[in-house]
Amino acid sequence: MNLERIVKKAKRIRRKICKLPGWLSRSRHKEGVIGTIGKAFSKAGWELGGRRLTDYEMRHPRPVLKNKLVFDSYGDYGDNARALCEYMLQQECYSDFEFVWLIDNPKRYRGTLSPRIRAVRREALWDNRISLKAIREVHSAQYVFYTVNVNWAKVAQKDQVFVNLWHGCSFKDNKGNRRIFFDYYLVTSPFFRDLKAKYWNIPEYDLYKILPLGYPRYDVMKAGSEKARNLVTELKAKKGCSQAVIWMPTFRRSDSRRLNEHSLDNSVFNLPIVLSNEDLIHADKACAQANVLLILKKHRLHRMGTVDTKSLTNIIYIDDEWLEDRNVQLYEFLHETDALITDYSSVGIDYLLLDRPIGFTLDDFESYRESRGFTVDNPLEYMPGKRIYNLTDFEDFIAETGQALDPYREERRAVTDRIHVKCDCYCQSLLEHLNLTKQ
Repeated sequence: MNLERIVKKAKRIRRKICKLPGWLSRSRHKEGVIGTIGKAFSKAGWELGGRRLTDYEMRHPRPVLKNKLVFDSYGDYGDNARALCEYMLQQECYSDFEFVWLIDNPKRYRGTLSPRIRAVRREALWDNRISLKAIREVHSAQYVFYTVNVNWAKVAQKDQVFVNLWHGCSFKDNKGNRRIFFDYYLVTSPFFRDLKAKYWNIPEYDLYKILPLGYPRYDVMKAGSEKARNLVTELKAKKGCSQAVIWMPTFRRSDSRRLNEHSLDNSVFNLPIVLSNEDLIHADKACAQANVLLILKKHRLHRMGTVDTKSLTNIIYIDDEWLEDRNVQLYEFLHETDALITDYSSVGIDYLLLDRPIGFTLDDFESYRESRGFTVDNPLEYMPGKRIYNLTDFEDFIAETGQALDPYREERRAVTDRIHVKCDCYCQSLLEHLNLTKQ
């Protein structure tokens, strides 16, 4: 029997089980024989290797296990969840806790994860739905820490605590009026607590759920690491540069249609300011003249045009995979940079704690306001740094950084005091609030 006949037979089996002809053509799941059969079993309520949760199991989930912690982070093992987890692993008082991580690709982190961490595959093998095992792990955890949402868990027991560590505070509006579930939700300060209450439509009697404690990754950013320091030093040495500027634009174009913005339709790279190859070459020359290394860091969600940096002398391109291959966290890396270029991204808020120069690209400010919107009337008031509207402004900021100039220091510190709560250890502050230090 040839492959074509096998596929046709699999499709017939799927239709008989699912009773949904045409469902396959609307599916976003993986194609092929295994995908076709997997979808059939999935619709029928089964997984390869085990049943999916029955109605009874959803109504009567497994008992909650004391001291069991489950961590889930968008982009696998990283961000606030990783910072908190690794801090707890270093403390003796958590030696009897069980640490479970939901990871899309556990094999990738075999040499990175602590032996005390049990990695569980987050998604099913044949499609992008959450795996049965991952759901059961969440149902039996006392604490669940995550950075986006776990609405897929569907069941929350009274002895459980769901803590949304989130992935940053910014002034972007809530596109599509999304709703997420949590018992607690982190923000950087009381200023953002009020904004996020409106953002998520949180009633006043539930404001206690929004914790203005700052993010666990701030501990990582403030401390840096020897690995990140050596990496940035090596990059600067290769290019003969004295300063390193990291450019982190927020995403405009994404593989998710729901998240797409259309504020930069005229850009070859889907990037602000640098709209063409000629602009990229001009920016590179400005960096060379200022003795500055510009590190362009791609946003995880951003669908960016091809950037050929081989012909450039002072601009390099990195992404999350590049950092993961070197076992360096993004916020460790940020600590070793001398300045930041961003726009409406939350990293601009985070970087304020390092008290270093920031340039804000604003060439699509009005169109972004119309497309996504902002949570405050005047977001420019909270952007204490060089406002970059064109390539000339961009080159001026690079030149200032090369000369170690910092004309916005006082303005930056005033904004920092308003939108940040400072403390010695953000992880410890959160754990104390959750009474997790008194086990």
